[in-house]
Amino acid sequence: MSGMVASRLYALLPPLMPMGEKYDLTRSLWLHVCPPSHRVLRIGPDAGLPEITQAIQNYIAETVKGYFIHEGLTKRFQWLSGGDVNVQQQLLNHLMEIEKTAAVNATAQHVPVFLKHIQAEGCKRCREALIAAAV
Repeated sequence: MSGMVASRLYALLPPLMPMGEKYDLTRSLWLHVCPPSHRVLRIGPDAGLPEITQAIQNYIAETVKGYFIHEGLTKRFQWLSGGDVNVQQQLLNHLMEIEKTAAVNATAQHVPVFLKHIQAEGCKRCREALIAAAV
């Protein structure tokens, strides 16, 4: 669908749309403007738990923030400027904060287990590599 057709549909349909559909559409727009995040941390056998946990918490704090549909989209879709959509965005941001807290809590539980395995396997592999190099 072209931008012009979409604009016309969004100008005509919203007053007739059920609130649930408005929220679904707003959510998809909100997810569109919210930047995705993916990061891989490389952890060696000599890494310390406090440094790993701090690095993960810093990344989450810097990355996971509240985002609102920018003014350009709000002007284009006039119905988005209503209070109901603003409340939904605040709820979505609150849910994102809950997810952020859950991720930090999971870090505190999972990182020590990962670190233990990395240290055990890392030392074993280092010894195997040294023996193989000596032979």
